[in-house]
Amino acid sequence: MKTESMNRTPRIVFGIACIAVAALELALCFRGPIAFDRKPSLVLFPIFSYGISDEEIEEVTGYLERELALTNSYAIVSRKFIEEYYIRTDPDRRRHTLDTVTFSEAHRISRELELERFAIATLWGDAAYVTLTVAIRSVRDGEVIRSERFVTGGIPDLLAGKDGGGDPLRIRELLSVETKGIGFTDYLVLGLLMLQVMIGTAALMGKVPSALVEIVITSSLVLFLFAYIHALSANMDYVQRYIATNGGLRLAQSTAKEQLFAVLRFGPLLIVNSAFHLIRMVREGRDVRFGDIPRRIVPFSLPMVFVSAFMFSMSFPSFVSLRGLAPLAWVSLVPLFLVLIASKPPMAIFYGVSFGTIQALLVNYWHGTSNY
Repeated sequence: MKTESMNRTPRIVFGIACIAVAALELALCFRGPIAFDRKPSLVLFPIFSYGISDEEIEEVTGYLERELALTNSYAIVSRKFIEEYYIRTDPDRRRHTLDTVTFSEAHRISRELELERFAIATLWGDAAYVTLTVAIRSVRDGEVIRSERFVTGGIPDLLAGKDGGGDPLRIRELLSVETKGIGFTDYLVLGLLMLQVMIGTAALMGKVPSALVEIVITSSLVLFLFAYIHALSANMDYVQRYIATNGGLRLAQSTAKEQLFAVLRFGPLLIVNSAFHLIRMVREGRDVRFGDIPRRIVPFSLPMVFVSAFMFSMSFPSFVSLRGLAPLAWVSLVPLFLVLIASKPPMAIFYGVSFGTIQALLVNYWHGTSNY
Protein backbone atom coordinates (compact mmCIF):
# COMPACT_ATOMS: atom_id res chain seq x y z
CA MET A 1 0.00 0.00 0.00
CA LYS A 2 1.27 3.43 -0.88
CA THR A 3 2.60 5.37 2.08
CA GLU A 4 4.09 8.80 2.47
CA SER A 5 6.13 10.70 4.96
CA MET A 6 4.83 13.85 6.61
CA ASN A 7 6.47 16.54 8.68
CA ARG A 8 6.75 15.31 12.24
CA THR A 9 4.39 17.74 13.99
CA PRO A 10 1.46 17.56 11.52
CA ARG A 11 1.85 13.78 11.35
CA ILE A 12 1.71 13.38 15.13
CA VAL A 13 -1.28 15.72 15.37
CA PHE A 14 -3.06 13.75 12.66
CA GLY A 15 -2.28 10.41 14.35
CA ILE A 16 -3.52 11.62 17.75
CA ALA A 17 -6.66 13.09 16.17
CA CYS A 18 -7.41 9.80 14.38
CA ILE A 19 -7.12 7.72 17.54
CA ALA A 20 -9.03 10.27 19.65
CA VAL A 21 -11.91 10.42 17.16
CA ALA A 22 -12.03 6.63 16.94
CA ALA A 23 -12.08 6.31 20.75
CA LEU A 24 -14.82 8.92 21.10
CA GLU A 25 -16.98 7.33 18.41
CA LEU A 26 -16.44 3.89 19.92
CA ALA A 27 -17.65 5.14 23.30
CA LEU A 28 -20.74 6.69 21.65
CA CYS A 29 -21.48 3.35 19.96
CA PHE A 30 -22.30 1.81 23.34
CA ARG A 31 -23.32 4.80 25.46
CA GLY A 32 -25.52 7.80 24.87
CA PRO A 33 -28.27 8.69 22.37
CA ILE A 34 -26.54 7.21 19.31
CA ALA A 35 -25.63 3.90 20.93
CA PHE A 36 -26.19 0.78 18.82
CA ASP A 37 -29.61 -0.79 19.04
CA ARG A 38 -31.14 -3.87 17.48
CA LYS A 39 -34.91 -4.07 17.30
CA PRO A 40 -36.30 -7.64 17.50
CA SER A 41 -38.96 -8.61 14.96
CA LEU A 42 -42.51 -8.80 16.33
CA VAL A 43 -45.89 -9.85 14.93
CA LEU A 44 -49.23 -8.95 16.52
CA PHE A 45 -51.70 -11.80 16.19
CA PRO A 46 -55.44 -11.12 15.68
CA ILE A 47 -57.10 -9.76 18.78
CA PHE A 48 -59.38 -12.13 20.70
CA SER A 49 -62.49 -10.17 21.70
CA TYR A 50 -65.84 -10.26 23.51
CA GLY A 51 -68.71 -7.96 22.61
CA ILE A 52 -66.70 -5.95 20.06
CA SER A 53 -67.67 -5.58 16.39
CA ASP A 54 -65.34 -6.71 13.59
CA GLU A 55 -64.93 -3.11 12.40
CA GLU A 56 -63.87 -1.97 15.87
CA ILE A 57 -61.46 -4.90 16.20
CA GLU A 58 -59.84 -3.89 12.90
CA GLU A 59 -59.46 -0.32 14.12
CA VAL A 60 -57.99 -1.39 17.46
CA THR A 61 -55.59 -3.82 15.73
CA GLY A 62 -54.25 -1.05 13.52
CA TYR A 63 -53.98 1.32 16.48
CA LEU A 64 -52.13 -1.21 18.65
CA GLU A 65 -49.78 -2.18 15.82
CA ARG A 66 -48.98 1.50 15.31
CA GLU A 67 -48.35 2.06 19.02
CA LEU A 68 -46.01 -0.94 19.15
CA ALA A 69 -44.10 0.41 16.15
CA LEU A 70 -43.79 3.84 17.74
CA THR A 71 -42.24 2.40 20.92
CA ASN A 72 -39.12 2.21 18.72
CA SER A 73 -38.44 -1.13 20.42
CA TYR A 74 -39.58 -3.60 17.78
CA ALA A 75 -39.38 -4.21 14.04
CA ILE A 76 -43.07 -4.79 13.36
CA VAL A 77 -43.94 -7.49 10.83
CA SER A 78 -47.45 -7.19 9.42
CA ARG A 79 -49.75 -10.20 9.81
CA LYS A 80 -51.33 -9.41 6.42
CA PHE A 81 -48.01 -9.59 4.63
CA ILE A 82 -47.27 -12.90 6.36
CA GLU A 83 -50.60 -14.24 5.11
CA GLU A 84 -49.70 -13.14 1.59
CA TYR A 85 -46.39 -14.93 1.94
CA TYR A 86 -48.15 -18.15 2.89
CA ILE A 87 -50.55 -17.82 -0.03
CA ARG A 88 -47.70 -17.35 -2.50
CA THR A 89 -45.63 -20.23 -1.15
CA ASP A 90 -48.49 -22.63 -0.34
CA PRO A 91 -51.68 -22.04 -2.39
CA ASP A 92 -53.56 -24.72 -0.43
CA ARG A 93 -53.10 -22.89 2.86
CA ARG A 94 -56.13 -20.98 4.12
CA ARG A 95 -55.83 -17.20 3.94
CA HIS A 96 -56.67 -16.81 7.62
CA THR A 97 -54.06 -19.24 8.91
CA LEU A 98 -52.89 -16.63 11.40
CA ASP A 99 -56.37 -16.07 12.83
CA THR A 100 -55.45 -17.64 16.14
CA VAL A 101 -55.21 -16.43 19.69
CA THR A 102 -53.95 -19.54 21.47
CA PHE A 103 -50.47 -19.27 22.88
CA SER A 104 -49.25 -22.60 21.46
CA GLU A 105 -50.40 -21.83 17.90
CA ALA A 106 -48.98 -18.30 17.99
CA HIS A 107 -45.70 -19.63 19.35
CA ARG A 108 -45.47 -22.33 16.67
CA ILE A 109 -46.17 -19.96 13.79
CA SER A 110 -43.69 -17.39 15.12
CA ARG A 111 -41.01 -20.07 15.29
CA GLU A 112 -41.82 -21.20 11.75
CA LEU A 113 -41.42 -17.62 10.52
CA GLU A 114 -38.17 -17.22 12.48
CA LEU A 115 -39.45 -14.16 14.34
CA GLU A 116 -38.12 -13.04 17.70
CA ARG A 117 -41.24 -11.73 19.47
CA PHE A 118 -44.98 -12.24 19.19
CA ALA A 119 -47.86 -10.36 20.80
CA ILE A 120 -51.29 -11.66 21.83
CA ALA A 121 -54.04 -9.20 22.78
CA THR A 122 -57.51 -9.59 24.30
CA LEU A 123 -60.25 -6.98 24.06
CA TRP A 124 -63.60 -7.04 25.83
CA GLY A 125 -66.24 -4.63 27.08
CA ASP A 126 -69.30 -2.69 25.96
CA ALA A 127 -70.29 0.89 25.19
CA ALA A 128 -69.41 2.00 28.73
CA TYR A 129 -65.92 0.56 29.12
CA VAL A 130 -63.31 -1.48 27.26
CA THR A 131 -60.40 -3.50 28.63
CA LEU A 132 -57.37 -4.31 26.49
CA THR A 133 -54.67 -6.71 27.63
CA VAL A 134 -51.43 -7.14 25.70
CA ALA A 135 -48.77 -9.79 26.28
CA ILE A 136 -45.47 -9.72 24.37
CA ARG A 137 -43.54 -12.98 24.51
CA SER A 138 -40.16 -14.26 23.39
CA VAL A 139 -40.26 -16.76 20.54
CA ARG A 140 -37.19 -18.54 21.88
CA ASP A 141 -38.68 -19.71 25.18
CA GLY A 142 -42.23 -18.31 25.24
CA GLU A 143 -41.52 -16.21 28.32
CA VAL A 144 -43.49 -12.99 28.84
CA ILE A 145 -41.41 -9.86 28.15
CA ARG A 146 -44.16 -7.28 28.65
CA SER A 147 -47.75 -7.72 29.85
CA GLU A 148 -50.08 -4.77 30.45
CA ARG A 149 -53.78 -4.11 30.99
CA PHE A 150 -55.48 -0.92 29.78
CA VAL A 151 -58.99 0.17 30.78
CA THR A 152 -60.80 2.91 28.87
CA GLY A 153 -64.25 4.41 28.65
CA GLY A 154 -64.94 2.84 25.24
CA ILE A 155 -63.45 2.22 21.80
CA PRO A 156 -63.28 5.95 20.92
CA ASP A 157 -61.30 6.64 24.10
CA LEU A 158 -58.99 3.68 23.36
CA LEU A 159 -58.31 4.89 19.83
CA ALA A 160 -57.61 8.37 21.24
CA GLY A 161 -55.09 6.87 23.69
CA LYS A 162 -57.04 7.88 26.82
CA ASP A 163 -58.25 5.92 29.83
CA GLY A 164 -61.66 6.25 31.49
CA GLY A 165 -60.59 9.41 33.32
CA GLY A 166 -59.19 11.09 30.23
CA ASP A 167 -55.54 10.49 31.17
CA PRO A 168 -53.04 9.07 28.62
CA LEU A 169 -52.89 5.26 28.41
CA ARG A 170 -49.07 5.33 28.01
CA ILE A 171 -49.14 2.24 25.78
CA ARG A 172 -45.85 3.11 24.08
CA GLU A 173 -44.07 3.68 27.36
CA LEU A 174 -45.39 0.57 29.11
CA LEU A 175 -44.77 -1.82 26.20
CA SER A 176 -41.31 -0.52 25.23
CA VAL A 177 -38.17 -2.54 25.99
CA GLU A 178 -34.42 -1.99 25.98
CA THR A 179 -33.09 -2.56 22.45
CA LYS A 180 -29.32 -2.43 22.88
CA GLY A 181 -27.51 -4.73 20.51
CA ILE A 182 -25.40 -4.87 17.36
CA GLY A 183 -26.81 -5.23 13.85
CA PHE A 184 -25.17 -5.62 10.43
CA THR A 185 -24.58 -1.91 9.77
CA ASP A 186 -23.17 -1.54 13.29
CA TYR A 187 -20.42 -4.02 12.42
CA LEU A 188 -19.59 -1.82 9.42
CA VAL A 189 -19.21 1.16 11.76
CA LEU A 190 -16.94 -0.83 14.08
CA GLY A 191 -14.83 -1.91 11.10
CA LEU A 192 -14.55 1.72 10.03
CA LEU A 193 -13.35 2.73 13.49
CA MET A 194 -10.79 -0.05 13.42
CA LEU A 195 -9.41 1.32 10.15
CA GLN A 196 -9.27 4.77 11.75
CA VAL A 197 -7.17 3.42 14.62
CA MET A 198 -4.84 1.72 12.13
CA ILE A 199 -4.36 5.03 10.27
CA GLY A 200 -3.63 6.87 13.53
CA THR A 201 -1.16 4.22 14.66
CA ALA A 202 0.64 4.31 11.32
CA ALA A 203 0.85 8.12 11.48
CA LEU A 204 2.43 8.00 14.94
CA MET A 205 4.93 5.42 13.66
CA GLY A 206 6.04 7.69 10.84
CA LYS A 207 3.93 6.66 7.84
CA VAL A 208 0.38 7.37 6.69
CA PRO A 209 -1.35 4.91 4.31
CA SER A 210 -2.96 7.31 1.87
CA ALA A 211 -5.11 4.66 0.18
CA LEU A 212 -6.52 3.63 3.55
CA VAL A 213 -7.43 7.25 4.29
CA GLU A 214 -9.36 7.40 1.00
CA ILE A 215 -11.20 4.18 1.90
CA VAL A 216 -12.22 5.62 5.27
CA ILE A 217 -13.38 8.90 3.71
CA THR A 218 -15.46 7.11 1.09
CA SER A 219 -16.94 4.57 3.53
CA SER A 220 -17.81 7.31 6.01
CA LEU A 221 -19.48 9.35 3.28
CA VAL A 222 -21.51 6.37 2.04
CA LEU A 223 -22.71 5.44 5.54
CA PHE A 224 -23.45 9.09 6.32
CA LEU A 225 -25.55 9.52 3.18
CA PHE A 226 -27.40 6.29 3.90
CA ALA A 227 -28.18 7.37 7.49
CA TYR A 228 -29.04 10.94 6.49
CA ILE A 229 -31.42 9.88 3.73
CA HIS A 230 -32.92 7.19 5.97
CA ALA A 231 -33.76 9.92 8.49
CA LEU A 232 -36.03 11.57 5.91
CA SER A 233 -38.39 8.61 6.23
CA ALA A 234 -39.66 10.12 9.47
CA ASN A 235 -41.53 12.65 7.31
CA MET A 236 -43.83 9.89 6.06
CA ASP A 237 -47.04 9.15 7.90
CA TYR A 238 -47.80 5.71 9.32
CA VAL A 239 -49.53 4.38 6.18
CA GLN A 240 -46.67 5.51 3.93
CA ARG A 241 -44.15 3.88 6.24
CA TYR A 242 -46.16 0.68 6.14
CA ILE A 243 -46.29 0.58 2.34
CA ALA A 244 -42.64 1.55 1.98
CA THR A 245 -41.44 -1.33 4.14
CA ASN A 246 -43.92 -4.04 3.13
CA GLY A 247 -45.20 -4.10 6.66
CA GLY A 248 -41.79 -3.99 8.33
CA LEU A 249 -41.73 -0.69 10.21
CA ARG A 250 -38.02 0.00 10.65
CA LEU A 251 -37.97 3.66 9.66
CA ALA A 252 -36.69 6.75 11.43
CA GLN A 253 -38.74 8.22 14.27
CA SER A 254 -37.53 11.83 13.98
CA THR A 255 -35.89 13.39 10.94
CA ALA A 256 -34.00 16.15 12.78
CA LYS A 257 -32.78 13.83 15.53
CA GLU A 258 -31.72 11.03 13.17
CA GLN A 259 -29.89 13.46 10.90
CA LEU A 260 -28.07 14.94 13.90
CA PHE A 261 -27.07 11.42 14.95
CA ALA A 262 -25.70 10.78 11.45
CA VAL A 263 -23.60 13.94 11.66
CA LEU A 264 -22.31 13.01 15.13
CA ARG A 265 -21.40 9.47 14.09
CA PHE A 266 -19.67 10.13 10.78
CA GLY A 267 -18.89 13.86 10.81
CA PRO A 268 -15.68 13.66 12.90
CA LEU A 269 -14.30 10.84 10.73
CA LEU A 270 -14.97 12.83 7.57
CA ILE A 271 -13.47 16.04 8.96
CA VAL A 272 -10.21 14.54 10.26
CA ASN A 273 -9.48 12.40 7.22
CA SER A 274 -10.59 15.02 4.70
CA ALA A 275 -8.30 17.59 6.33
CA PHE A 276 -5.35 15.25 5.89
CA HIS A 277 -6.36 14.47 2.33
CA LEU A 278 -6.62 18.17 1.48
CA ILE A 279 -3.11 18.82 2.81
CA ARG A 280 -1.78 15.87 0.81
CA MET A 281 -3.47 17.12 -2.38
CA VAL A 282 -1.94 20.57 -2.04
CA ARG A 283 1.56 19.24 -1.35
CA GLU A 284 1.58 16.61 -4.08
CA GLY A 285 -0.05 18.91 -6.62
CA ARG A 286 2.67 21.50 -6.01
CA ASP A 287 5.47 18.99 -6.69
CA VAL A 288 4.16 17.66 -10.02
CA ARG A 289 5.33 19.15 -13.31
CA PHE A 290 2.59 20.87 -15.30
CA GLY A 291 2.88 18.57 -18.33
CA ASP A 292 2.69 15.33 -16.32
CA ILE A 293 -1.11 15.03 -16.48
CA PRO A 294 -1.54 11.49 -15.01
CA ARG A 295 0.59 12.32 -11.96
CA ARG A 296 -1.20 15.65 -11.59
CA ILE A 297 -4.58 13.86 -11.52
CA VAL A 298 -3.66 11.21 -8.92
CA PRO A 299 -3.66 13.50 -5.82
CA PHE A 300 -7.13 14.78 -6.78
CA SER A 301 -8.61 11.38 -7.70
CA LEU A 302 -11.05 11.02 -4.82
CA PRO A 303 -12.54 14.55 -5.06
CA MET A 304 -12.87 14.11 -8.81
CA VAL A 305 -14.80 10.87 -8.28
CA PHE A 306 -17.12 12.63 -5.81
CA VAL A 307 -17.68 15.51 -8.25
CA SER A 308 -18.42 13.04 -11.03
CA ALA A 309 -20.92 11.13 -8.87
CA PHE A 310 -22.64 14.37 -7.82
CA MET A 311 -22.93 15.71 -11.38
CA PHE A 312 -24.21 12.36 -12.66
CA SER A 313 -26.90 12.15 -9.95
CA MET A 314 -27.96 15.76 -10.52
CA SER A 315 -28.62 14.97 -14.19
CA PHE A 316 -31.59 12.96 -12.89
CA PRO A 317 -34.57 14.44 -11.03
CA SER A 318 -33.18 15.40 -7.65
CA PHE A 319 -33.44 17.71 -4.65
CA VAL A 320 -31.73 20.37 -6.80
CA SER A 321 -34.15 20.16 -9.73
CA LEU A 322 -37.23 17.96 -10.10
CA ARG A 323 -36.70 18.00 -13.87
CA GLY A 324 -33.04 17.05 -13.59
CA LEU A 325 -30.08 18.96 -15.01
CA ALA A 326 -29.83 16.91 -18.21
CA PRO A 327 -26.75 18.67 -19.73
CA LEU A 328 -24.64 17.37 -16.83
CA ALA A 329 -25.06 13.85 -18.20
CA TRP A 330 -22.76 14.76 -21.10
CA VAL A 331 -19.83 15.81 -18.91
CA SER A 332 -20.42 14.08 -15.57
CA LEU A 333 -18.32 11.01 -16.37
CA VAL A 334 -15.29 12.92 -17.67
CA PRO A 335 -13.63 13.33 -14.22
CA LEU A 336 -14.24 9.66 -13.48
CA PHE A 337 -12.68 8.51 -16.76
CA LEU A 338 -9.61 10.70 -16.19
CA VAL A 339 -9.17 9.18 -12.73
CA LEU A 340 -9.54 5.62 -14.07
CA ILE A 341 -6.96 6.28 -16.79
CA ALA A 342 -4.43 7.72 -14.32
CA SER A 343 -4.93 5.10 -11.57
CA LYS A 344 -3.47 1.64 -11.09
CA PRO A 345 -6.00 -1.23 -11.47
CA PRO A 346 -6.70 -1.84 -7.75
CA MET A 347 -7.39 1.85 -7.08
CA ALA A 348 -9.34 2.16 -10.35
CA ILE A 349 -11.68 -0.57 -9.12
CA PHE A 350 -12.05 1.22 -5.79
CA TYR A 351 -12.85 4.55 -7.48
CA GLY A 352 -15.37 2.90 -9.79
CA VAL A 353 -17.19 1.22 -6.90
CA SER A 354 -17.13 4.50 -4.94
CA PHE A 355 -18.67 6.37 -7.85
CA GLY A 356 -21.42 3.80 -8.34
CA THR A 357 -22.34 3.63 -4.66
CA ILE A 358 -22.45 7.38 -4.06
CA GLN A 359 -24.39 8.22 -7.21
CA ALA A 360 -26.91 5.45 -6.42
CA LEU A 361 -27.53 6.91 -2.96
CA LEU A 362 -27.97 10.43 -4.33
CA VAL A 363 -30.17 9.37 -7.25
CA ASN A 364 -32.47 7.42 -4.92
CA TYR A 365 -32.66 10.01 -2.13
CA TRP A 366 -36.42 10.33 -2.79
CA HIS A 367 -37.04 6.94 -1.15
CA GLY A 368 -37.03 8.78 2.15
CA THR A 369 -39.37 11.58 1.09
CA SER A 370 -41.79 10.34 -1.55
CA ASN A 371 -45.55 10.34 -0.99
CA TYR A 372 -47.32 7.09 -1.80
